[in-house]
Amino acid sequence: MICPRCQTSNLDDHRFCKQCGARLREVGRKERARETLKERFYRGVALFNQGSFNAAIEQFNHCIEVDPSHGVSYYYRGMARLCRGSMPDARADLKKSVECEPGLGNARVVLGILEMIEARNWEAISELRKGLELTPELAIGHLLLGHLEKERGSAENALRDYERFLELVPEECVPFYYLAQTLFESGEMEKCIALLTKAIKLRKNFIPARKLLSQAYAKLGQKEGAARELKYALEHGEKDARGYYQLGLLLSDLHKEDEAIEMFKKSIKLDHSVPEVHYQLGLLYYTEKGLIKDAIAELRETLALSPLDPSANLILGELLLEAKDEEGGKKE
Repeated sequence: MICPRCQTSNLDDHRFCKQCGARLREVGRKERARETLKERFYRGVALFNQGSFNAAIEQFNHCIEVDPSHGVSYYYRGMARLCRGSMPDARADLKKSVECEPGLGNARVVLGILEMIEARNWEAISELRKGLELTPELAIGHLLLGHLEKERGSAENALRDYERFLELVPEECVPFYYLAQTLFESGEMEKCIALLTKAIKLRKNFIPARKLLSQAYAKLGQKEGAARELKYALEHGEKDARGYYQLGLLLSDLHKEDEAIEMFKKSIKLDHSVPEVHYQLGLLYYTEKGLIKDAIAELRETLALSPLDPSANLILGELLLEAKDEEGGKKE
């Protein structure tokens, strides 16, 4: 029994508060049960917050026995079961919680996440939308909805959900990247670049954002920007053979042949099996450096990997003739 003066919990048969001495009123059986439920519920929540999930479940079991329509007890028991890894039981409790109390937005959002885990995306979208109508401040729900809408090709909805998440958590940079991806896919490069620039301002070493920013610049023909961002990503992130190849192409277009050659070499060192890289390196050796033997070697590598490449066959034939003529001139 709770003391009305100091709020101390006392045994039901006590007539005076053990803390302040105030007289305790007598309560009937039903009222006593309700007080016991309330105490048990808050004790369960405290145990849940401490990570004592089994003990918390015992408290919520008692609450549900006393009041089978106590929706929040089903919700917390479901969350405790979820934390223990019992997803089917958790799902059942969460569904029961919204049957008892339809206004439990948190429960609907968690149900949406469970549907998402099971790849039932339509059901996930439905539950998340219902949950967020009730609890629009749950930022994670908007982020997950953005992912789901993007996955099903609804760019407009995805943009709205990502933007809502960013309104709630403006210091988080990752959603800027997801939102920029959606804009990139819809061809809105200027907006994409603006968002990625914000993301990088929040996290300088955000490598995926740097790579996407490089692609966006390239789409607009801004090769200096594209090369700069890709170079930064390769210097500060994971070494990537394809990335070095793409950077080599950009540097070659910018007439930075020496740097381009180094990038192609790095690409080959990481992955020797890509014929296009050998071809581009051979082309630079021939057209920019006049290194015929090195060019021939790279073009032969190209044809070893892709024997029917018409350009490589044509240029190699010309180089072999040129090399033969040079050798003949030396003998004379």
